[in-house]
Parts: sequence; C-alpha cells; structure tokens
Amino acid sequence: MSTAPEFVAATDCLPPGRYAMEPAEVEYSFVTRENFADSTTRAELWAEWNQHLTLLQTVTGNKISRAWISGSFVTAKTDPKDVDSTYFIESSDYDALDLEERGILESLIDMKWCHKRKMRIDPYLIPSVSGMQFWQLEREDLFSPTARECFQSIGLYDEMWGRLKAEENGLTVRRGYVEVLL
Repeated sequence: MSTAPEFVAATDCLPPGRYAMEPAEVEYSFVTRENFADSTTRAELWAEWNQHLTLLQTVTGNKISRAWISGSFVTAKTDPKDVDSTYFIESSDYDALDLEERGILESLIDMKWCHKRKMRIDPYLIPSVSGMQFWQLEREDLFSPTARECFQSIGLYDEMWGRLKAEENGLTVRRGYVEVLL
C-alpha cells in the first residue's frame, strides 16, 4: 500500500505538491496509521467525508471523479477540526443534471449545509472541462467560458490548498495536499 510522504518537520505538513492516492491509502496515511492512534477526530472526520462523498455520488450518479483534500486533515496535527475538500465532476455531467439534482448538489457543497448537519466538511466543486485531455485542447477551447472557469478554479484551489495560512519572513510557505482518485 502506498502512503503519503513524511511530513516536513518545520511545518508538520506534506512536502509541496499534489499526491495522488486511492481512498484506502488516504485512510491509512491520515486515519489508521500508528502516529494517529491518539486522535479523537480523524476516524469521525474520515467517516463524515465518506458520507458526504456518498451523498454527492448519489445525486450525480457516481460522476464525482476525484477530490482534493487539504487543510489540517492532511497534516501531522493529531486532532484536525475538519476536512477541506474540492470535488471534481465533468462539466457535461454537471450540465446533464436536472434542476432538482443541481439544487441538491448546490446544497451539498454549501459549508453551512454541512455544518448544520454536523458534518465537518468544507466542500467545493469544480465542473471540469469534459471529454478533452488538456494537451488536446486547441487555443479556442482554452478560452471558452467553460474552460476558462474550470482552469481558473483549478488554479485557485491548487494555490489555496498549496499554501499555509501564515507567512514566514514575508514568504509564502508551501505545503502539499492529496488527490483522492475515485
């Protein structure tokens, strides 16, 4: 089984980068691994994240293809308070949802909705460019409204999840995060 890299001692975070992992690898690396044996929140948070993912998959017909997890959950912190997660769905799958399904999906990715239901999930959603690999995109594809919004969102969350909140000596401190392959 693959595991997450060791935490950087100075930050207690993953080294900068995005680490692709299967759900079982995430669970082992951040929940059941011996260094988290004393945690009182990790198992509960992981169960809540899985419950949240199940709800998203139910509404979308299993169309959530991957998720990024960041924040204190993917650090050495013994008891993180929540799970920050960005979910991905192909834009064509998102567009195929009817109004009721979209409404439910929008509720599910509302942090307040989650917190009212005692789910400590900070959720975000990115409808990604459908049916094309990035190297196949033509110039006009890159500047379509859908692609522009998708790539802006990917850049935003990549930058957000790759930074620590605090700066050190005026410099941005970088950290890593996890991409869960679904």
